[in-house]
Amino acid sequence: MELTDLEIQSWYQQDRFEELIVVAQHGASLGNLVRCRQDALVMEIIDPQLRAPIYEALARRHSLNFISIPQANNHAEIDIDSVASIIFQKYNEYTNLL
Repeated sequence: MELTDLEIQSWYQQDRFEELIVVAQHGASLGNLVRCRQDALVMEIIDPQLRAPIYEALARRHSLNFISIPQANNHAEIDIDSVASIIFQKYNEYTNLL
């Protein structure tokens, strides 16, 4: 598994967005979903109370697979171990389906 940090990539590099799995906290960076490959899995980290389906709708519109990962609240710290566990679990499930 290879990690890519979109925050340090140029617009040109982001335009060639070929990752299989995208994990991001709810926010504008998920706008890059329009550049994902069609079999990508998108995981959005979001406070369930905020549950705004904007990026889920965008993902589905572009034939992407989507799941949300709950966060304690909008500004809560993210439990990296918990999120990593979910990512690896979903990665294994997803890649076995391909």
